[in-house]
Amino acid sequence: VCSSDLSDHVKEKSHLDTSSEETVIFAIDNSGSTGETIKGKTADGQKKFVTRKQCVEEAINAQLSEMIETFPNWKIGLVTFNTGVNIVGDGSSDSIIISGKDLNNYEYCLNQGLKNADKLLSETISQSSQKITKQLKNLVESGSTALGPGLLAAIGLAINGKPGSMIILCTDGEANTGLGALDRKNQSA
Repeated sequence: VCSSDLSDHVKEKSHLDTSSEETVIFAIDNSGSTGETIKGKTADGQKKFVTRKQCVEEAINAQLSEMIETFPNWKIGLVTFNTGVNIVGDGSSDSIIISGKDLNNYEYCLNQGLKNADKLLSETISQSSQKITKQLKNLVESGSTALGPGLLAAIGLAINGKPGSMIILCTDGEANTGLGALDRKNQSA
C-alpha cells in the first residue's frame, strides 16, 4: 500500500521542478503486530515469508531511492510509534520521545513536531537517506499502537514544509494507546 501510492504521487510530480523542497514524513507503526509474519512472493514468483515491518521497510527504501533521483532537495523524516512516539526526523539529531500521560495531550504531541522541525529536518534526502535507512532497519517491533499521538507529531513536523508536503502513514493496526485510542478501558495514562 505504502509503496504504490507514494510511487504514483512521485510520478505525478515528476514534471515539477526537481529543485522543489517539499517535506515527506513517514509515520510508521512499529507495534508488536508489525513483527507478525505474512506470506508473500518475490519478484520471480517464489513464496517468501516476511514480517509486516520488513514489507514497510522495503517499500520505504524503494521510495527513498526514487525520491533521491527525482527530488534530491526534498526533506524526508520519520516518526515511529508503538507504546510511545519517537520523532526521528531525518536522523541528523537526537530524536524526541513522547510517552506516558503526554500521549493524551493533543497540544503537546503536535508541538513536539512543530517546535523541533527545524532541528530534526535539517538535511535533504540526498544527505539523509542512509541515516533514514539505518533507522528503519533498527526498528524493533513491540508494544501497542499510539497512532493518534504519532500522527499529530508527524503533522507538527510536516507543517513547516513547503506546499505539497505530505505524511505517509504506514500502519497495520488500530489506535489503542493515547489520543484516539479506540479501547479506552485499557488506558494506563
